[in-house]
Amino acid sequence: MKKLDLSDVPRIDNEINYQIDNKINAKYSKVLDKLESIPLIPSCDVEWDLNNISNALRYIGNIHLKYKRIQVVGTNGKGTTAYFLSHILKNHHLKVGLYISPHFVTIRERIQINNNYISERSFGDVYESLECVFERFKLTHFERLTLIAAKYFFDQKVDIAIFETGMGGRLDATTALRSQLALFTSISVDHTEYLGNSIEQITQEKAWVIMSCESAIAVKNSKRVDDILTSFANQQNKELFFIPSVNNYKYLDKALYQGTEFEFANKVYQIPMYGKHYAKNSALAISAAEYVLEHNYNAVITPKIIEKLSLRFRLELIKLKNNRQILFSCAHNIASIERDLETINELIQNKIIGRKLSILFGVSGNRPSDIFLSKIKNFSKDLFKEVSKEVSEDMFEDLFVTQVDIYKDPYQKIKNDENDEGDKKVTAIENSNEAIDHIINNTDQSSTILIIGSIYLCGEVFKIFRKFGHI
Repeated sequence: MKKLDLSDVPRIDNEINYQIDNKINAKYSKVLDKLESIPLIPSCDVEWDLNNISNALRYIGNIHLKYKRIQVVGTNGKGTTAYFLSHILKNHHLKVGLYISPHFVTIRERIQINNNYISERSFGDVYESLECVFERFKLTHFERLTLIAAKYFFDQKVDIAIFETGMGGRLDATTALRSQLALFTSISVDHTEYLGNSIEQITQEKAWVIMSCESAIAVKNSKRVDDILTSFANQQNKELFFIPSVNNYKYLDKALYQGTEFEFANKVYQIPMYGKHYAKNSALAISAAEYVLEHNYNAVITPKIIEKLSLRFRLELIKLKNNRQILFSCAHNIASIERDLETINELIQNKIIGRKLSILFGVSGNRPSDIFLSKIKNFSKDLFKEVSKEVSEDMFEDLFVTQVDIYKDPYQKIKNDENDEGDKKVTAIENSNEAIDHIINNTDQSSTILIIGSIYLCGEVFKIFRKFGHI
């Protein structure tokens, strides 16, 4: 196979080419540089509250109150739930704003109307119109993006906007928008340096959103989590509904359709994504749509809508032009790693992917990389040995770890430990581009490539494959 030349790979934000004039490009690039000069996440030592973003919203006239708002809260599944819900509402003839994070290719992905990204022109114009507000109230990176979204949705006269919580809930900028409806996805341990070390502390941080909304809908979590959510709702005299169970899962691998079939509320649905957890997210979106639309909800068209929806890198299986399979998993915390590994094991048992895997793993520096790597290395033995006796250690072709450049990375720790990793081969390659190049050119072409552990790594790999014509 031809070796990849990675010397001229462009920055992610400039990957997609749009037919716009240079003046607009210049403005967009200028405001983007300003935004990127601000840290993505403030230091843990910084005093954090909603006063600044709340005052900024009030300063521009609380314009977000002019349209209906939904806030999506949870540890995992927020993005897929928001994405599915936006499509369902759009197909019921509403103009729908969508605010999500993070982005894969361009920051404009975070702000959408009817699933179309905000244009470079609009992003630049709205940023410049709010720049004095940003400075006056000393807004953070995420607070600035939240304010841009709130104003853009107002300017464009949306009927309803869906806001994905960035982190936690109590102190997240999206909570300052005081949405009428809150959706709770699965809740587990993550961002412990900000939210607390126990599931109880983390749930309380997220449950705080109930205080600022009118009603809430949630998926079933553990009893501890559900009890905390219920207690918050009762204390605030707010409605809280738990969705019915999702049952009868089946993985489909047809010539024209791949994905998960499931039963929810006595109806059968299909989504073009693998995983019981993604079925659960779509069920939450369906329940939210029914609640919002009431008698205008069309139960006939909704299955037809969601059967066509897939979201980038959520266990996304792609065939390269040489027919080699590549599976993307942007699982980035312990719970999501476990769920995706369980699904991958089931895909192997159903012969949807092959037994041999060439794995590229990378996470940001604030994640428990040693735990993630241990689970990836031993998932067949430690997590899913009850599923099938056939799954064994020889399913691994190669396992590579690499660094992710967005944050300070745990690469060096893994590099130092790579000689103590037991009976599975682990190779540390510092540069992610070189790691991708090595996997493409030096691993068994019959093995499935698994990219796992970081949203940013998935985006970088996909960009490389597309740039060099492999996809």
